[in-house]
Amino acid sequence: MKNNRIQFWRIVMTYVIAVYHFNKRYGVYTSGYIAVEFFFMVSGYLLADKYYRTKGSDNSEQLSAIRYVWGRYRKYWPHSAVAFFTAFLAVGVYRGYAIGDYLMGLATHLPELFLVNMLGFRTGGGISYNDITWFLSSLLIVSFLIWLFMKWNDRLYVGIVVPISVVLIYMYLYVRYGTLGVHEQFACLFVEEGVVRGLADMNMGIAAYLISGKTALKRMKMNGIISTVCLLGGGVIMPCFFYHSKWDFLMLLMIFVGVTLAFGCENNGVFDKPLIEKWAGITLAIYLNHEVLTVLVCNYFKESTALVFILWFVLITVYSMIVYAVIRTVIRKAANIGEARGNI
Repeated sequence: MKNNRIQFWRIVMTYVIAVYHFNKRYGVYTSGYIAVEFFFMVSGYLLADKYYRTKGSDNSEQLSAIRYVWGRYRKYWPHSAVAFFTAFLAVGVYRGYAIGDYLMGLATHLPELFLVNMLGFRTGGGISYNDITWFLSSLLIVSFLIWLFMKWNDRLYVGIVVPISVVLIYMYLYVRYGTLGVHEQFACLFVEEGVVRGLADMNMGIAAYLISGKTALKRMKMNGIISTVCLLGGGVIMPCFFYHSKWDFLMLLMIFVGVTLAFGCENNGVFDKPLIEKWAGITLAIYLNHEVLTVLVCNYFKESTALVFILWFVLITVYSMIVYAVIRTVIRKAANIGEARGNI
């Protein structure tokens, strides 16, 4: 399902994360990582929407947990792989890798390449070439677990597991860390904190789906305004003033309210623009490629200025547009070739 209000905030939150990493390179620390919660929640919402729309239909049996996640994986992996090899080669050139170093680096980072790095695999000395892939890895793992459980008993999952897991996980993160800005630590055994965090956030997204469908909520005239205030305040403004603090949990709540109301209201002229739809389409490429470009820019320019920021912003946007277009073209041509061979 497409919701241009959500698409607009998808663009904003992607840049919030990118700016967070840009500022961090120059010693400016904010809570921009909180924008990740937005994407987990939206993913949880869309998972629930997909599940309930296919439940009881003719192809509901075909949508197993594996099939659902495989569909997401096929969408993410080409972009992730290109970003991985870009970062991999950049690091190799910077560090003066020999052939053996490249082979060893690739061999020890296969979990990262194939987006299973959040399954508890500690390879490459715990260092990632493109660390931000933790989000996609966690998203795929949690999506598989949620879909699997809901196929077994969706009423039990929605009625009991969702509320209990949300309360317990956020309580655990609040008591142990006092922040949501963790993803690399082990919660227990092979369970990464990023997966735990993603589970709570995606379950919040499922709750948002159930709440946004209420007739009374849809009739609220202030949905759009409240949604904008919550997402702007909790996802953009407040993060500028805090870093790894307990205020993260208030921001989380504001983002939840914003996502719920954004899905609950209709699109309007402000958001219903083709530009928003097209720009939102490259947010995955921006997310996956911004880190390596950020490192290159920050290593070249030792001080952060307005001009450097503008240059960096334009660079990550234009580069991502080009990479997205190339990957999409290659995939489309490969699909056409495969279809042509199948017709022979």
